[in-house]
Amino acid sequence: MTKTALQILVTGFGPFPGVEANPTAFLIEQLQHTNITVIDNVKIHPHLLETAWHTAPKQLATLYRDIKPDIMLHFGYAQSAQGFCLEKYAHNTTVQALDHFGDLPPFHKVVTGGVSRLQTPLPTAQIADYLHQSEFPAESSENAGHYLCNMVYYLSCNFSQGERQRKVHSLFVHIPPIKLPNGKLIPEGSDDGDTLVLSHQQLVTGAWHIIRFCRDFHIMADDNRIMM
Repeated sequence: MTKTALQILVTGFGPFPGVEANPTAFLIEQLQHTNITVIDNVKIHPHLLETAWHTAPKQLATLYRDIKPDIMLHFGYAQSAQGFCLEKYAHNTTVQALDHFGDLPPFHKVVTGGVSRLQTPLPTAQIADYLHQSEFPAESSENAGHYLCNMVYYLSCNFSQGERQRKVHSLFVHIPPIKLPNGKLIPEGSDDGDTLVLSHQQLVTGAWHIIRFCRDFHIMADDNRIMM
């Protein structure tokens, strides 16, 4: 009997102050336009979130309810990222910084009464090593910041850890600027000489490597649970 494909939600962000073109939006666009919707027993659901304190949580909650994902993989932009930056923790804090619509967060905590931080069960250091083996720059990080990237990650981990009926894994990945085949940088002017830049192909191929690792980890965790 053929196994049901794992449902993987992949999100990126739109523009925000100082970044008119977000490289994660490029990634989501590439995934949305691929002819492959199911690959290696995985169904991908690529979606773009607004970089907005008020609407991003609602968008994520709706996607979680409708898709019922087994894995939630979120991508965000950070110019300081040295390749694929795999975030280990999400923190229950926000920062008073404007979003794309000029709004500040209406709350100081992501979840009132929530724990100070949540940790992904996915092995970020192992994923970084896995990417290194294919010559992708990658690192494990313990600080997802306090902007909307961290907020979405905390909410995602909170959804995952609140599940009782099924296993759900969440992961956030920060990426640096990217360069298109025509030489254009996304975001424009982001290369200051010290900034690591990924090619558009490195971004897309590296994302697929992360998806496959997460798929295999999820399946192995299921198999181990059955054997216990």
